[in-house]
Amino acid sequence: MLSNLVRWSGLAAMVGGVLYALFMFFHPPNEPAGMDDALWVPVHVVWLVSILLILVGLVGLYVRYADRMGSLGLVAFLVAFFGNALLVAGSFIDAFVLPTLALKLPEVFESPPLPISIALALTYVLFLLGYVLLGTVIIRSGVLPRWAGLLLAVGAPLFVVGVDTLQLITLLGAVLFGIGWAWLGYVLVSDRDGLTQQSSARVR
Repeated sequence: MLSNLVRWSGLAAMVGGVLYALFMFFHPPNEPAGMDDALWVPVHVVWLVSILLILVGLVGLYVRYADRMGSLGLVAFLVAFFGNALLVAGSFIDAFVLPTLALKLPEVFESPPLPISIALALTYVLFLLGYVLLGTVIIRSGVLPRWAGLLLAVGAPLFVVGVDTLQLITLLGAVLFGIGWAWLGYVLVSDRDGLTQQSSARVR
């Protein structure tokens, strides 16, 4: 049962990582005019799906390697999980709510209400901090590819830093972050020996 969960989560992480690495190449300008573009909704639906799949991959990654990650790994997992979960809500709003707002209430984008600004800031801070911590844990663990951890730790901040104004930086961050997750997903899918040993140890 555990091995199936981990392998399916690995597959989810691989697909989610690839989608995350690609979606920004088709992203219209991040402004009210861009929200009227025919690509806006499908691009953000792809982003939403990628985040959901990565969330599944995150759970599988922690289930598989929790004993190697220590207390910092637990903190990293929780922060990344909540950041990811909030980003699911944000991507849903981006896909289905913002285009209508841009059409009906364009002034909202000139001066966003304080609660919206706080919610966005919290989402991106948790996302950034969670993946910097998780990347650091992966680098230190010695049981997962260090470069994959580095890609998460660098990709997430770049994605957040450029999200409003520097689309090229956001594109680079999305590519690095997505490749990191696709790599980790491949590790989960192919880690048959480790899963067998872990299951045997539990049986004993």
